[in-house]
Amino acid sequence: MDRARIWLTTLGPVLTSMRPAQQVSALPDGTEVWVIVYDGRWVCCPNAFDENGERIPQTDKARWLVAAESAREGTGFVYLQDWTGKPVPESLPSPSR
Repeated sequence: MDRARIWLTTLGPVLTSMRPAQQVSALPDGTEVWVIVYDGRWVCCPNAFDENGERIPQTDKARWLVAAESAREGTGFVYLQDWTGKPVPESLPSPSR
């Protein structure tokens, strides 16, 4: 990995700033999440699903967006998406309460 950007925020600012395709049941905007954008080659996801709910094969891409519920044990993922070529904000707003 060349670089990773990591934020602890709530889901609302992620949806507003990055507009990821929905992957799981809609969660409240106030759900606290860790948001990570990995830049560099990363092999990922033999058990992940795309925005249409279809299983994706193991793949390697240049940039990934990962969001996971911060208070949930285990994976708690909200988003895991190929973010190649998509904009990444330099900062996200602080968590909304």
